[in-house]
Amino acid sequence: MILPDVVLSEIDVQDTKNNRPSPVSEITLLDAIRTWVSKRDEFFYLDLEDDEENSKLARDIVQAASPGIHPGRERMQVIELMGRCLKHLLSEGTVEFKNMERMILRVVKVPAVTASRVLPEVIDLDMDEVMHKAIVLDDSE
Repeated sequence: MILPDVVLSEIDVQDTKNNRPSPVSEITLLDAIRTWVSKRDEFFYLDLEDDEENSKLARDIVQAASPGIHPGRERMQVIELMGRCLKHLLSEGTVEFKNMERMILRVVKVPAVTASRVLPEVIDLDMDEVMHKAIVLDDSE
């Protein structure tokens, strides 16, 4: 299944009551969802939708963008907004489907980079060897 690239708005939504940017944006929601996801190995999609903090943040974004929105329409837009954030996480490889029919997602854990994997030859050297192999530049170079 190929997902289209999802571009999230980097512009804060406008609060029409005070005519100033709202402190929440889709990027804020994406970061909050990314943090929520990173604390899990796998999760059921509806658990993400039911998460109180993420849902409130998404509701704040929708309400700021559409003040006075009908509660039913608001809920649909909240779900759509959270779905876009999840698609973004899927497209960047942060999560992947473990079971698509049951909407279970697995968090892709990036292995920690250790010096022994990156520079094994440097770790095995003693300091005299390292200093001997150091490149020294003089003014002529």
